[in-house]
Amino acid sequence: HIIHGEGFVDLFVAETAFALAEISAVLGDRLSKKIRLRIKNEIKKRLLDKYEVNTYWWESCSMNWAAVCAGYIGGTLIYLFPEEFEKHKKRLLETMRCYTDGFTDDGFCLEGPSYWQYGFFAYSVFAELLYRHSDGREDLFSDEKIKKIAAYGGRSLLTGNTSLSFSDADRSFKPDYALQSLLQSKGMSDYLPESSLCFYNANTKWMNYYRALIWKSSKTPHRVSTEKAEAYSPAANQLIVSRHAFSFAIKGGHNDEPHNHNDLGSFIYADKDGQVFCDLGAGRYTKDYFDEEKRYGIFCNSSLSHSVPIVDGNTQMAGRDFSAVLTFKNGVAVCDMSSAYEGLGKESIIRRAEITEKGIILTDTFSLGEKSVTDRFVSLRKADCGDGVLIFGDTRMYYPSERVPLSVKEEKHSPHEYDEEDIRVYCYDFLLKEDINEITFEIKTTQAAE
Repeated sequence: HIIHGEGFVDLFVAETAFALAEISAVLGDRLSKKIRLRIKNEIKKRLLDKYEVNTYWWESCSMNWAAVCAGYIGGTLIYLFPEEFEKHKKRLLETMRCYTDGFTDDGFCLEGPSYWQYGFFAYSVFAELLYRHSDGREDLFSDEKIKKIAAYGGRSLLTGNTSLSFSDADRSFKPDYALQSLLQSKGMSDYLPESSLCFYNANTKWMNYYRALIWKSSKTPHRVSTEKAEAYSPAANQLIVSRHAFSFAIKGGHNDEPHNHNDLGSFIYADKDGQVFCDLGAGRYTKDYFDEEKRYGIFCNSSLSHSVPIVDGNTQMAGRDFSAVLTFKNGVAVCDMSSAYEGLGKESIIRRAEITEKGIILTDTFSLGEKSVTDRFVSLRKADCGDGVLIFGDTRMYYPSERVPLSVKEEKHSPHEYDEEDIRVYCYDFLLKEDINEITFEIKTTQAAE
């Protein structure tokens, strides 16, 4: 429909229009007049004419769509239709405000670092063009909250060349060189990667390549040490902690977050080889993946793919009413998961994680009457199983084998990229006997500081 000039202004329409507008502006007379006129006419017909007469859902949403669509529409108008930009500026800026409202006041992104980068890159492109267009009078980076949002990408990095992968994020997220160069030049980030480009689709390649040149930093690439890093957001109900040889992250929140997975109380533990107990992150985007009735029947979106308890054979439920509260004080995280499951009433599930220099001591406490509990831990690694210990290379998990029998179940995960084969996932299930209402697991990394 978009090709034939009928339809919706979406991510790819905005991205394609902006790429063509910027290429036309950068090359100028080096492009033929006929091509430049064709670009302008096609953008007017396919984007501007539709934007003028329609209101779209993404204009008032608090997620990446708002920044990408409004940012690239705004940039396109600045380049090719500056009078039209002034006409629509207030509307575009209001959409950008809706986008930044989706972040917590301390800069956490509930969509995760992958979508933080996708949206905030577009925000930054637009902000720089607006700053130049207004001769410095309008600076979208000046707000203190934006500075906190800018730091989120670096905060999300974990030990072992992996990253925070809650929701539909990417376990192998890497901060984009161009974006980080810009943020560092503004004193908004301490992290500068080696020259690398992150592409989400064919339409964004131009934006990344070009800005890797024009935003290029003169400073030496470096990564801030995470050996004693801590980032806790009460508003996001998320905690990220890194020590000498491991990282640990845990989340609460509710099960109706952007790109939601049913994952309350779920955690990630990573060593130098990556995630040991993992969050699979985004699955393969299909029609069913975004169908409310079918989404949570897909393994990676269900709580079955997360390191959380299974209660009477039941999983966590989707919806804002299903929630968990995470607190963090004096090196101890406590997550009340009691409201994540249906029908618990006054019954409770409390997860406590004490962070040490060697790893974590995880204690789950249950007050569930006669309900059965299976404590599940999910990994992409196959463990060597000993008596009361699971060995994952440098990391070991100790458990009371005389109290909780272990069973291992294999599942398959279809990764986000369409050209990748299904991945084998190992679910380590500990069945609590009827008289047990508390169980402690110790997760230690052998290379951790003594």
